[in-house]
Amino acid sequence: MQYLEANGCTPLTELFSLPSLTKGDACTVYLGTKSAFLNKKVSLDNFVYMGSDGASVMTGCKQGVATLWKKHRIQPHSTAIHCHNHKLALGISDVNDRTPYCEVYDTLITKVYSLVKNSTNKQPARLGRFC
Repeated sequence: MQYLEANGCTPLTELFSLPSLTKGDACTVYLGTKSAFLNKKVSLDNFVYMGSDGASVMTGCKQGVATLWKKHRIQPHSTAIHCHNHKLALGISDVNDRTPYCEVYDTLITKVYSLVKNSTNKQPARLGRFC
């Protein structure tokens, strides 16, 4: 989330961790987000924009979290964006699903990772045999 520092001039960008939520609906996420701001002692008037995974719960125009921010007049001019990294991950996932060799490559990389992760001896010299 991005918000303005207490002086109202300096933009700050932070990843906020939400408390454990009981439900994944927009209202619960909105209240959890609002609570995270208040716990960080950030003025709700200084809220600028919210990045999300693009799910309708977050960005829906009728009842999404971003819409609730505007509807409750917390920050009527705030902006919600679909996180670029998440968009990229979704695109790569789509390419993997449509390209047969990607599945073979992914399986190979996963097996090598698993082998190294579960090894009792994780010294770099041993990794040289696999590369």
